[in-house]
Amino acid sequence: MKAPDSYVPLWCKTNYSFLEGASHPDELISTCPDLGITRIGICDRDGVYGIVRAHVAAKQHDMSIIIGSELTLDDGGTVILYPKDRTGYANLCRLITTGRLRNEKGVCLVTWEEILGCGNGNVLLAAAGVEDLQENTFSALRDVYADDVFLLLARHLEGSDRMNG
Repeated sequence: MKAPDSYVPLWCKTNYSFLEGASHPDELISTCPDLGITRIGICDRDGVYGIVRAHVAAKQHDMSIIIGSELTLDDGGTVILYPKDRTGYANLCRLITTGRLRNEKGVCLVTWEEILGCGNGNVLLAAAGVEDLQENTFSALRDVYADDVFLLLARHLEGSDRMNG
């Protein structure tokens, strides 16, 4: 099965996102050409762990990767940040470091205020449901990120789902 030319999976985690991602970064990348995928977004949870191996594999398969991270918010929600440039990448790494330094080992929590302070150079995908975002939070995100804020919608298929439903 070949993916449409414009299809780019943006919510892919590697096995470095413990208990969330199953595949090694190079396995994810090496599978993409068979599916007709030429670009993929890697967003490990609360870090950028798999990007080096993904980058090496992407070069071998003549692909490009979009580097990012899914960040855990202190209110239980998540957002995905994808840097557009070096400034955005520096802001993302600084945010991850901030979230890790103030928590116990293995935990990274950031606040909405910190996400708002990280808008320069980043694209934000809000992985929360529409009902979870308070109107003032969405307005603030739109003010900071302008045209670079999106609501992430995903369908998680389960065994009880119908094939054509």
